Amino acid sequence: MEVCLLVVGEAVNGDATKPILIVEDDLDIRDALQEILEDEGYQAFAAANGAEALEVLDRVPKPGLVLLDLMMPVMDGYQFLEVFRANPEFADIPVVVVTAGILVVPGITGFIKKPFDTAQLLRMVNKLFPAPGLTNGRDARSAPG
Repeated sequence: MEVCLLVVGEAVNGDATKPILIVEDDLDIRDALQEILEDEGYQAFAAANGAEALEVLDRVPKPGLVLLDLMMPVMDGYQFLEVFRANPEFADIPVVVVTAGILVVPGITGFIKKPFDTAQLLRMVNKLFPAPGLTNGRDARSAPG
């Protein structure tokens, strides 16, 4: 399995009380991402396309991270990213593209190539947005006190 993981910059958001927004049209992938993240202590909200994601953003707290597919019906990831980045309220939120294709997308923080490995997904997410109970990707419970 080819796995590609790239982080473009260090856009760490330390407020782990913020949710992660998952924008993915494939129900199985969307559910898997949400379950993986919730098992790690994150609050996650999901949308099936960009238009639905914009509606979700009106109803939930400002996310700390967005995981975004590019190829979706109704409103694709490129269109969503354009609208999302045009809003100053969301300018500082890291966006990680999760895609099977080759991409050149300005305004993203990183990307994960599908199919992805769960451990690598979590390393990316924890680097950009540490889970509750983690400090800089390290378990705070085992830190010397």
